[in-house]
Order: sequence, then C-alpha cells, then structure tokens
Amino acid sequence: MATSNRNDTDNPSSSGSAEIPRDFPNVPPSSPMIDHSFTLQAVMEMQRSIGQLTEAINQLGRSVDTLDNRTKSVEEEVSKVNTKLAIAAAILALLLVAGGYVIDKVWDSAWAFIAHQITNPPK
Repeated sequence: MATSNRNDTDNPSSSGSAEIPRDFPNVPPSSPMIDHSFTLQAVMEMQRSIGQLTEAINQLGRSVDTLDNRTKSVEEEVSKVNTKLAIAAAILALLLVAGGYVIDKVWDSAWAFIAHQITNPPK
C-alpha cells in the first residue's frame, strides 16, 4: 500500500478536529468600497425634489379649486342671463301681439272711416 507524504494536520477532514489558520491571504476586495456620501447626497436631493413636487401638486389642487369656484359663479351668471333673456323674449312677444292687435284695430277703423267717407260724402 502506498503511503502519502501529506501530514494528517494538512487535511482537516481526515482527523476529527480542524486547525484554525493563523494567516489570511492578502487579496484586494473584489469590488471597491462605495462612498456613502454620494448616496446620501442623492437621497437628500430626491427628498428635496419630492418635497417640491408635493408642493406643486398641492398648489395645482388649490388652483383647480379656485378655478372650479370661478366656473360655478360664471355658470350661475350665465343661467341668470338666460332667464332674463327668456323673460325679455316673452315680454317682447306679448308686446308684439298686443301691438299687432292694436294696429289691426286702428287699420280696420281707418278703412271703415275711409269707406264711410267714400260711400257717404259730407255735404
């Protein structure tokens, strides 16, 4: 049987106890260390931007409310003008009907007078 040149201390699996290494290899890290100040700066800038966006959205909401109130007041004014125009149109129609009736009666009376003058001339 061939014997190995290795010591039993080199192979921890061959014995029941493992030896703790005293030296660690000097290997550079696989990724460079990240500077957290850049990340913190980016987060602070995003927070400031989000605050500005939130304020802009709130301002838009207030503007929409103001515009809605203005629209409602304009709608009420237009409704009042429509009502007034309808009333004025009804009054004008009644005046035209009454005026037409009066003109018709005056016209009939004038023709009746003219016809009477023609048939019975004054002596």
